[in-house]
Amino acid sequence: MLLLALEGHENEAVQALLGLLDEWEREDLPLDYAWCVVDALAVLPRERVGGLAIERARTTLAELGATSVLARIDAPQRLTSGPVPGH
Repeated sequence: MLLLALEGHENEAVQALLGLLDEWEREDLPLDYAWCVVDALAVLPRERVGGLAIERARTTLAELGATSVLARIDAPQRLTSGPVPGH
């Protein structure tokens, strides 16, 4: 998902993200779900990640007291698309 987004394949990255989030939810892995959202926010626009996914990740991270990771959800930075080094 991350590489797809970094290579400029945003639609494919969003589809991969949705598949991953569904899997983490099915497997009842809230921390994996939250990390996936945090990673997605680094390479995709917030609106493509989705408000429900962001809120679920925020809730999980807050319950765990993971304040430094939680802060990344609201960080305004996003990596830009471009060539991936070594590819």
